[in-house]
Amino acid sequence: MTFHRVYHNFMAQTGDPTGTGWSGAGYQYREEIVPELTYDEAYMVGVARGQAEGTSGSQFFITYVPYPSLNGGYTIFGKLIEGFDVLDQITERDADNNPEAPAGDKIISITINEK
Repeated sequence: MTFHRVYHNFMAQTGDPTGTGWSGAGYQYREEIVPELTYDEAYMVGVARGQAEGTSGSQFFITYVPYPSLNGGYTIFGKLIEGFDVLDQITERDADNNPEAPAGDKIISITINEK
């Protein structure tokens, strides 16, 4: 997987098997919104979706900054608790306006700690 859409003033997005940001894993599901979980702080991990409800899939993102306009619309399933320096080093990439840009930075490994 590569980070196909990275805006340091917003979020870094990945999870598209094609690396373009316009595909997915071939499934969709409805969002799971928990009102107590919000994007009112940086480093939240959420599920990307299309414009319509029920279009969550394999893509996910990590916010760089608080982004409360996402509240109530996107599932939150985690929060980055370390590795902020690594997130900050991901190369900025605008897949929407420059689809021919070089491939995004690759994810080599991820560790998920359930609390």
